[in-house]
Amino acid sequence: MRVPGNAIAYMGTIVRACRPHHWVKNLLLFLPLVLAHSFQQLGPWFAAAIGFVAFSLAASATYLVNDVVDRLNDQAHATKRRRPVAAGHLSSRHALGWAALLVLAGLGLSALLGLSATGTVATYLILSYTYSRFLKRLVLVDALTLSLLHLLRIVAGSVITGIPLSSWLVAFAPLLFFSLALGKRVAELKALPFGKDRSEGRPYPRGASSFLIVLGVTSGLASSVVFALYLESQGATSLYPNTALLIPALLTFTLWIVMFWRATTRGEMNEDPVVWSFQNPTSILLAGAFVVFVVAASVMALSPATMG
Repeated sequence: MRVPGNAIAYMGTIVRACRPHHWVKNLLLFLPLVLAHSFQQLGPWFAAAIGFVAFSLAASATYLVNDVVDRLNDQAHATKRRRPVAAGHLSSRHALGWAALLVLAGLGLSALLGLSATGTVATYLILSYTYSRFLKRLVLVDALTLSLLHLLRIVAGSVITGIPLSSWLVAFAPLLFFSLALGKRVAELKALPFGKDRSEGRPYPRGASSFLIVLGVTSGLASSVVFALYLESQGATSLYPNTALLIPALLTFTLWIVMFWRATTRGEMNEDPVVWSFQNPTSILLAGAFVVFVVAASVMALSPATMG
């Protein structure tokens, strides 16, 4: 694999093809630590950081493979045609070569954390490849697969840190991620030019938009219901003696779901939903308020006056 003469420009193209802005999704590996209030020991956080890098390398490999698989479809897409492979700035051979290197690097790094951690990265790679090749063309299966890929990151965080997953989180997360995945599909339909019935390589016609919106909103609000039920659970009361402090957090989260779908139905969602949530000012504001409410509840839960 020979590197072109302008090495700096070439490496810039590689970096763009790896989509580092999508690595924020891998912060989900830290979620088990955060939700368990495990802040006393640095070891699990260091392990999760290694897992974050390993998953980021693996994710970039899947993006490169996906761009090669979808090259022709991307060339006919309004925005995806600017991707390095679709635009002809990066050959398919080079993209696959770099993908192979990233796979080896991701698996090698995860091996430092043990066989189970390597297994989660390998499972992610296999599921991502299957999605790119087959599952993304199946109605609803594509969105379910995307939600599983996000859930797998949380599972990996649990495996790497040794913190068991709450059954509440396992119920909550897939509903939320399924809603976000459906939002991504609705956004693609909203962005279709006049006279075009469906996006390239996608199974949904323009007329499916209403059905996907209803299903996505329902799934998102169902995750809010799970959150609300969790407030009365033993797990919640053990971490937050005064769970009433989490009610504003619940309301903020529900408002975020409503805001997300409002932006989606108005055609304002032109990016991956997870990435969008870190870029949209209103989303950032609501997320900040959510964190403040949760941290306040955590501080009061640890306060001797509250405990006594």
